[in-house]
Amino acid sequence: MSVDDESGAAVPAPARPAARVRGLRKTYDGVIALKGLDLDVPPGSVVGLIGPNGAGKTTAVRCMANLLKPDSGEVDIAPSRIPGRSPVAIAAQEIELYPGLSVTTNLTFFGHLAGVDTAEEVLAELATELELGPLLGKLPKDLSIGQQRMVHVAAALMAMPDLLLLDEPTAALDVGSRELLFAAIARRREAGVGVLLSSHQLQEVEATCDSVVMVNHGEVIAAGDVEDLVGKHGGGQIELTVDGTQQVIEGDDIAAAIAQVTAGGGRLEAVNVIRPSLETVFINLTGMRSMDVEAS
Repeated sequence: MSVDDESGAAVPAPARPAARVRGLRKTYDGVIALKGLDLDVPPGSVVGLIGPNGAGKTTAVRCMANLLKPDSGEVDIAPSRIPGRSPVAIAAQEIELYPGLSVTTNLTFFGHLAGVDTAEEVLAELATELELGPLLGKLPKDLSIGQQRMVHVAAALMAMPDLLLLDEPTAALDVGSRELLFAAIARRREAGVGVLLSSHQLQEVEATCDSVVMVNHGEVIAAGDVEDLVGKHGGGQIELTVDGTQQVIEGDDIAAAIAQVTAGGGRLEAVNVIRPSLETVFINLTGMRSMDVEAS
C-alpha cells in the first residue's frame, strides 16, 4: 500500500508497528504499576525498555504478551505474517522449562505450540546459532542457571515470531553466551522482527537498541533514539572523593570540579569522569545509578 506525497508521487505507507501500546494502566492491590503507558515496537527494530526496580517494565511486557490483563488501555499486536503461527513470543524473567523433559523435547514442544510446523528443522538451526548442541540431550535441572537461561530464551526464538519480548534475557549469561544472543537478536531485526528488550544492563541496551523507552513509577519519562536521548539528557559528570566523601559535579571541566570540591582545603583522593551515555541519562532523569537497578 502507498500514499501520495504533495508532489503526487507514490510513497510507501508507514509499516504497522509489531506492537502498539496506548494508555496502558495496571494496579495491584491499590498500588499503581502502570500509569497510561504508551510505546511502539516497529518491525525490524530493537526497542529498549529501561527503568528502576518496580518501574513497571515486567508488568508492561506481560500485558503485551497477554499474560496479564491491564485495567485499561490498548495493546495492539500485528498479526503474524504466516497464518496459524503466533505473532508474539516472550522470554520472561522467570525461567520456564519442563524440568523432566530434555532440552530437545522442550524446544520442539514450544515450537509446535507456537504453530511452527518445521520445529525440528528450526531447532537444528537454532542449536547451531546459539551453540546449544552439547545441551540438547540433557534435562534442564542438570544445567547451570546460565545454560537454563539460554535454553529459555531459545524457546521463545523457536516460535519464529514477528514480535519478540525479552525480559532480562542476559541474566546469568557469560560473555560468550551474551555475544551469541545479541548476534541472534541482530539477525532477527534484519529479518523484520520487532524486538522489545527490557533490561537494567544499560551498556547492553545502548549497544543493541535502536530506541529506548524509559519508565519510572509506571509512566514514560523519556523516549526516542538512543543517540538523541544521550545528546539531550546525558550530560557528563565528574565523581570526586574528598576526605572519604564522594561528590558529583555536573559537566566535564575536571579542573573546575577539583577547585570547587577542594576549596575548603580537603584532600582529593579520587577522580572519576563519567562520559555522556545512556547511564548518565538514566542517572539524570531518575536520580538513581544503574547499579541500583534490578529486574522489575
